[in-house]
Amino acid sequence: MPVFYKKVNVNPFNLETGDCVIRAIANAEDKSWYEVFDELTKIARRKGSVPTYKDAYEEYLSKYPT
Repeated sequence: MPVFYKKVNVNPFNLETGDCVIRAIANAEDKSWYEVFDELTKIARRKGSVPTYKDAYEEYLSKYPT
């Protein structure tokens, strides 16, 4: 049975480096890349981190039950 997938890149400049966390979350939540980037940036600033580091995205994703 063939496997089908659709390549999706929500990065506004169609880039594929360094922002995989942002692209994955934006795609999964059906949000824009900018919306997710802004939310992760708020968390990262408060933590003295960067948006794509584990401490920022784990807090962002903590709204979902495990």
